[in-house]
Amino acid sequence: MTGVDVAPAYPDSWVTDVVLRDGHTVHVRPIMPTDAPALAEFHQRQSSESIYFRFLSARPQLSGKDLKHFTEIDYHDRMAFVAEIGDELIAVARYERYSGTDTAEVAFFVDDRHHGRGLATVMLEYLAAAAGTVGCAVSAPRRCPTTARC
Repeated sequence: MTGVDVAPAYPDSWVTDVVLRDGHTVHVRPIMPTDAPALAEFHQRQSSESIYFRFLSARPQLSGKDLKHFTEIDYHDRMAFVAEIGDELIAVARYERYSGTDTAEVAFFVDDRHHGRGLATVMLEYLAAAAGTVGCAVSAPRRCPTTARC
């Protein structure tokens, strides 16, 4: 072992276009470190309510540390997909494996303007498939006690 960090290979086999239930097409692909600015912009477009439902706390902006954590992943124990229309990021979904287990928790964040189009369902299918290829199963996302929305 040399002690040199090597970036994990980008899993381009997961890059695809998907037709949503409303008939429109979105581009789905694994997240990349270069997505940090788009993720920050995506986050700032969302309502405070949606941000609360995603993070279970107020988080008006993502910190640099957050952006690094969310975009620099190993594509194995930590996987994330983004959905885009053109150059605009409209959804992000991720799993993180619980340490020492074959189970991972999932999280979704769909742009407020794109709710109800089936994006979360598509993203869950991709997360479950990706997790399955590394011997992992995804668990249901955490839920807020006060609402069925999150």
